[in-house]
Amino acid sequence: MALAEKLARENSANPDCRRLTTQLLFRQAERWAAGGQTEKAIASLSKGLTLQAKLADALPAIPEIRRDLARSLNLLGCLLTREGKKPEAAGALMQARQVYQKLIEDVSGAPGYFQEYSWFLATCPDESFRNPALALVMAERGVTLGPEQGECWSALGVAHYRMGNWQKAETAFQKSIQLRNGGACADWLFLAMTCRQQGDHAQSERWLRQARDWKDRNGPMGEELTRIFAEADQSMPKENREPTAGGDQR
Repeated sequence: MALAEKLARENSANPDCRRLTTQLLFRQAERWAAGGQTEKAIASLSKGLTLQAKLADALPAIPEIRRDLARSLNLLGCLLTREGKKPEAAGALMQARQVYQKLIEDVSGAPGYFQEYSWFLATCPDESFRNPALALVMAERGVTLGPEQGECWSALGVAHYRMGNWQKAETAFQKSIQLRNGGACADWLFLAMTCRQQGDHAQSERWLRQARDWKDRNGPMGEELTRIFAEADQSMPKENREPTAGGDQR
């Protein structure tokens, strides 16, 4: 962080140097949040957002800066929601949604922007911001633009899951897993919930066990994955749930 800040001071005309500082602040916030130090995470995000907002205003033609801004606003809103600070959280989430909307309008050929906006609309912890139908439209556009990108198929799976399209959700998650050489933990958790909805309890338990094994090997998780684990756990019968003490509260 100190080196990045020094680079930014010495190369103030180079946006990449200033962007590096904001990216490190975001990663630092993710680490603080995963370790349960939410106040420090929020402070790190707030510092980064001040810099990101200035960069985005100064360089509107570089969409990746606005993407960074949306991610930071989203994480800030999620953390504030977890802290019970609903008005502040809603403000951050509203700004994140606006940035994502403008991004897909300005850069209509980038699958990742549609994927991230779809994920936001389908998984936001403040359910008043969820819009499964629009999430599905965004995810389908992402898959059309990036048919070989597993993240786009994962977003499509979540959108179908929220819409209650269980078979289509399972197909999308399986495609994501195939493209990503085994998939990501979020895929396994949503597959566990999808299979449960279809009455395939054996497969549901298999995917949930795979996700739990991953968690045991990898330690503390980020804010988003912690939420998805909690949702998956609540969707299972009581005998299959993890103990709450020392479980998903890390």
